[in-house]
Amino acid sequence: MADGLREKHLDTIVVKEVNESTPRNSMEAEKLLTDLAEDYSKFLRTDVKLEKGVLEENIDEVLTRLDEFCGLVDMVRSDDTLCLSNTLPSIYAKSLELEKIFERIDKLEAFIEIVRQNLDVMEEKVIGAEYLLGGSSVKKFFSSLPKPIFSVCFFHVKS
Repeated sequence: MADGLREKHLDTIVVKEVNESTPRNSMEAEKLLTDLAEDYSKFLRTDVKLEKGVLEENIDEVLTRLDEFCGLVDMVRSDDTLCLSNTLPSIYAKSLELEKIFERIDKLEAFIEIVRQNLDVMEEKVIGAEYLLGGSSVKKFFSSLPKPIFSVCFFHVKS
């Protein structure tokens, strides 16, 4: 029974709140409806000129960026053309010249190796001659000779 009274009391409170929140007459309802319509119209009202100006500014900025990008692409294309038509053939010609220099260096290294081998053979013979003669007269003879220029240049590598 207490539950039934409680439900009846809650229903009375809800009805009172609904009655208090609803307008008392049609004038209040009309005013409320007019206010609501004005609020919605303010919410939906937009300034087309302002929106158009913002849109035009954005379009101009995008066109400027597109123009800069096209200029950059043209510059890259011209650099590629310059590289392919001028720089690359020049590099190829220089590499051919370097091949000739490399061949000369290889021949010079082979010559130095032959001289080194001959020097080693001669040194062994000098050591054998000193041993047979029992003195250092042969060594004194070779040390009195002037040294060739290439021995100084090629055998003393600078660090």
